[in-house]
Amino acid sequence: MENLFFNATEAEDAGIIEQLLSALKDQSDLSSVEVVSGIDFLLEAWGDSIETSPVKSNFCLELALLSPPDSAVFRISLHRAFNCLKKSTFMKSAVVKATGVRDEEIPIREIAERFIVLERLKARILIFNPESGRLGKIEELDEITSEIRAKWNTANSTTAMSLQSALTDLLFLQKLPNFSIKGKQIATSVSKWKKELNNNFMLTVDDAIMKHLTFSIAMEKGITNNTFDDWWNNETEEVNQVAERHPSTARTLHELNILLLGYSGTAFSDGEQEMLNKTFHKLKLDTNPKNMLMLAESLAMLKSYIPEDGLVKIADGVKDQVIFWPHPSGAAGIKLAAWEKMSAKYLSIIAQLTSDIFSDEYMASLLLQLTSRCWNSIVPAINIKTLAVAIENAPFLTADAILWVWKARSKLQNTTIATILPQALRKAIDAPNASPATQDVKNLFIDDKVFQEELIKRIKGNEMDLLRAIQACDNMRMDEKQSLLVKCSAISSVVKNHIEKGEGKKMFAAAGRKHIEKQSEDAADITSFRSFAQMMDTLNDIINKQIPENSAAIAHARSYGDLRENAEYKAAKERQAYLQTRRDEIESSVIRTQPMNFSFQEIAKTVIPGSTVTVAYSDNEEKETFHVLGVWDSDPETNSIAYTSALGKVLNGQILNDKVKMPDKRKAVIIKIDPLSKQLLDKLNEA
Repeated sequence: MENLFFNATEAEDAGIIEQLLSALKDQSDLSSVEVVSGIDFLLEAWGDSIETSPVKSNFCLELALLSPPDSAVFRISLHRAFNCLKKSTFMKSAVVKATGVRDEEIPIREIAERFIVLERLKARILIFNPESGRLGKIEELDEITSEIRAKWNTANSTTAMSLQSALTDLLFLQKLPNFSIKGKQIATSVSKWKKELNNNFMLTVDDAIMKHLTFSIAMEKGITNNTFDDWWNNETEEVNQVAERHPSTARTLHELNILLLGYSGTAFSDGEQEMLNKTFHKLKLDTNPKNMLMLAESLAMLKSYIPEDGLVKIADGVKDQVIFWPHPSGAAGIKLAAWEKMSAKYLSIIAQLTSDIFSDEYMASLLLQLTSRCWNSIVPAINIKTLAVAIENAPFLTADAILWVWKARSKLQNTTIATILPQALRKAIDAPNASPATQDVKNLFIDDKVFQEELIKRIKGNEMDLLRAIQACDNMRMDEKQSLLVKCSAISSVVKNHIEKGEGKKMFAAAGRKHIEKQSEDAADITSFRSFAQMMDTLNDIINKQIPENSAAIAHARSYGDLRENAEYKAAKERQAYLQTRRDEIESSVIRTQPMNFSFQEIAKTVIPGSTVTVAYSDNEEKETFHVLGVWDSDPETNSIAYTSALGKVLNGQILNDKVKMPDKRKAVIIKIDPLSKQLLDKLNEA
């Protein structure tokens, strides 16, 4: 467990984080010293990065649902996770208040549950107030006032309540199942009603809540108390009656599912298989996602009792009605929601069945559209060579596919690995329907040196493709682009030359201008190529040398044991905080700073960056000359000043013969404005 916590702090690897979460779910006691200290250590190490990482944010949310011990660190991390995952249009302050993330009286699990509900709220969602027994629906969500307007079944007017009150007092349902009445009796099956009702609640509720809600519905329909109680209490008898039958006698998909769940008999006989086969060929399926999941579950359970060829024969009867088996000619681009919701223990079985009914090629084409969650279960069920061919011929690779190729590269041919090209990465990162793997691929691209080295080897001779892909990537911030460029420049001198000269320089100047234009209140800073290169070298040293050395120092210090009394660990963590702050400062400066060749500045009668200015002081007619340059070009020895400095601001924008007041309060007159000397220009343009 300790190693899992430590490994999760060192790299944002979705596999490791998922492994840690799984291990925590298996723990019988999350309040043990080892687990509590491990969680605190992990969340402190992650810090602000949670707010930009869906993988880490999802971990925090899933962990909260396990009811871990409360702590200030956990609440701060959960708040950051909410900021990252928030999809609702309510203001952040309203989300904080409604979820209770800052209210120590509200348990951690309830906070997470409230957030889950909040993200799914929309008009027409049904509501139930357990205290009053009233049913209703949401009429309107007011994001400005953070209020919910509800209409109750027993009233004609709407009621306004705060988001916080709604999440505290109400239960939310997607819809109500069909509640049939015949005469004065309830015709709906109790077990079916409870199962469907539970599926429609946004959160799991206990039997008492379901009974209370059902009783409210029954009363509205005129059912008496005794009739309701008799119906509700008949559940055990009903289930036993169904369970006594053999699954092959099922007449509906729902019946088959119930019978299989309670079946512990032997393999089906030929006659029982044939009976079930006839039933399947007569079935008319409702293709809503829940029924499709029930079908997948039933087919997977049948695998234990029916041989492969018999199961294919049975499934063949409904294959044209199954939405997770679209027609082979139209499979591409279809949203395969049923696969995403299928239980992991059934995925490999249904994948193998799919290959048997259609082909490995068909299953591979579907897999290319699914998320990593499905890949882990499905890949073992199909031929890896067939999958590799599908990847090589695919017009577009999702982030999930790219991530699998990278992780499985030791088993794949170079032709398959070669599909991970700059434009493929750009398209995957910019894809509209992002999955957790999107962030993983982005992190690989920006932070993984091995990945970058392999990528640059594959594009040898076409390095400009890398620059074009980075420039065009809309879902990559400018600071991330700059950081990536620094690392790629350190790996390849060709990439570095492209960035600093010719088309690459123009490209990223344009990309920088585009980025700056989005910051309406700010203008881009400028500096010389020499200063820009020096700053990039500093950033490169921090990223590629100092931070890895510091990470190694933390790991070494951690091996000494108790972190509370570990001076080396404390010092290494302080160094980590300094390096991260320094990196952030430089990257922030790089975002808003563009390298410039001052040789192209047209110098006339106005002082601009790239001009040499001579002033005469009014008190003694003494003359002094200054070179007005970029933000990082100050050099007292040569009288070079940044146009953003106090003196630079005084001189910049003035015209010949203007009178100015210098920062030291002396008065002066601008008597000469010239271009920079060739010697100084050559120095400034060194890179």
